[in-house]
Amino acid sequence: MCEACLKVNAAHRYDPTRTTTLRRQFEAAAARRFRNLAAKIREEVDRQDGFGLKTNRGRFDQPRSDQKVAAFMDWLQQQQDAGILEVRRGERLDGAGSRSWASLYVRNAYQKGIAQAASRMRAQGAPVAPEWVEKAFTRPFHVDRVALAYTRAYSDLRGITDAMDQQISRTLAEGLSQGLGPREISRALTDRVHKIGITRARMMARTEVIRAHADASLNAYQEAGVSGVAIEAEFATAGDNAVCPQCEALARGGPYTLDKARGLIPVHPNCRCAWVPIVPRTRRGETSAAAQAAAQGRPMTAAQAMQAMPVARANSHNAFDGTPEPALRVIQKTPDLKGMVKGKPGAYMDHEGRMSMGKHTPGTVAYKRTFRHEFGHHIDRNLGDGRGFASFAAVDELAADNKALETARSGMFRNDRAGSTALRKTIAKNEAAAEQEFRRAILAADAGGYVTDAKRILDEMTPLGEDGVKALYGVNEIRPTDAIAFVAAWNRKDVYQLLHDLPSRFGRRVLHDSPLAGMQDVFEAGTAGKIRIAFGHGEGYYKTRLAYDRHIGAAKKIGARTFTGSQLAEAFANWFEAYGSETLADYQTFKHLWPSMSQRFEEIIGGGEDG
Repeated sequence: MCEACLKVNAAHRYDPTRTTTLRRQFEAAAARRFRNLAAKIREEVDRQDGFGLKTNRGRFDQPRSDQKVAAFMDWLQQQQDAGILEVRRGERLDGAGSRSWASLYVRNAYQKGIAQAASRMRAQGAPVAPEWVEKAFTRPFHVDRVALAYTRAYSDLRGITDAMDQQISRTLAEGLSQGLGPREISRALTDRVHKIGITRARMMARTEVIRAHADASLNAYQEAGVSGVAIEAEFATAGDNAVCPQCEALARGGPYTLDKARGLIPVHPNCRCAWVPIVPRTRRGETSAAAQAAAQGRPMTAAQAMQAMPVARANSHNAFDGTPEPALRVIQKTPDLKGMVKGKPGAYMDHEGRMSMGKHTPGTVAYKRTFRHEFGHHIDRNLGDGRGFASFAAVDELAADNKALETARSGMFRNDRAGSTALRKTIAKNEAAAEQEFRRAILAADAGGYVTDAKRILDEMTPLGEDGVKALYGVNEIRPTDAIAFVAAWNRKDVYQLLHDLPSRFGRRVLHDSPLAGMQDVFEAGTAGKIRIAFGHGEGYYKTRLAYDRHIGAAKKIGARTFTGSQLAEAFANWFEAYGSETLADYQTFKHLWPSMSQRFEEIIGGGEDG
């Protein structure tokens, strides 16, 4: 395969499927399960001397080598059935596929394919109602087809474990015949898990996301065609330097009928191509440049989105250059700012529709982040249609996500009641859990043979990769111990470590140019200012707005706390700042910490695509 085929572009704005984050999440989930298996092999074979090669009577210690191999392979199958395949006795393949952990990612990819197909059909003038997309999984047409996608992914996963088992069995037999010790055998076996299991599982994850997306798009076009919309499928590549000759050749060969299109995508395991429709021109006349770009699979540009917004366009200074299309479409429909105010800190005057950028220098990272944040307030206000902020619809999601983060944190912040016995016990419990997760991450990296390699630790064990983590914290170098600490904190969603301790380790102050500032602000907003990391508005800010929030019906008591429109407005503005970032790791991290709220905000702006 050509070298270009092996490149995965991290810039999501060049991915016509908008599934970059989903693919990485699927890859990470798959790799994590195989790494856990490798850690168990290392524990049983090396530390527990499972074959009795030293002095212990091990789990697999049998008189003959072939019996040792058989005993180990039986145990290995049990571990795979429990941790990777999640087998239930007597269950049919289609049932196992639908229940599999992998089906979540396949379903999301299929759902994105339908939503994107509908968006592209609308851009070409086809009448596609939002309900048609929302209720897709209630129609047998899609239920049957996505079930096939589940089964295919599960079969691929089983095929990976079967291939890995063959090599492990052969490697084990050779190691025993050569008289190797437990450590050498352990390393040889875990090497097969990494080289066969993890490598192929990552490839499977990438391939099945793109395949499900492509199939869903074609199925949506087919279903729409039944209603009278004549559609052909056109091939859209990512359009960057990583597009291989195979994809370019197929793109030039289009358009294709739906029948001929089926099975062409993915072209190769790292394919990022998508199907876009060709709908006959309606009497509405020529579509706009932005609509044409969307229909042809090219990303809408910020300039196109802000074409009719002279004030915002003149003052944005490239703040939206990395913003995904769903957000650009919302920007395009949003009224322009009524003006800019000088001499005040960065703020949005919601009733006046004006904005201030304070002392931020135009074009700097801090300026662009602040502009996206304040413009997020402007969008939120206009989506609310005069009834407060639209973001309040995500109040339950903010409460749930923030509660999970508060429950998992391993340290105290400002305003914490240090004398609270319950809080001290919770923090102590979480400190122990954090230490255990840290040790678990070390074992996993050691089993993979890269415990001293920070790049491999982050590339193999997180969806951000080393480049993403460096960008997130604004550093040029990361030590292996800090890489392990990040992995452990990421796995636990430990905001104390991620947003407070790790920046200190890296010697970085969290300022307006850091994506962590907005995340600290959201965490504080989720507590109504009661718990503050560093960045935030303070408890007094939310107290002064409580009466007005209650007056407009934007207050809801959830548990012991009252959540208000002002809290959700800050959460939305910070979400929009991260969602529109040209650095993929910003939104990956934000959505990792606040998954339900992020998904709800995507729905509010009409997105649901990858950020």
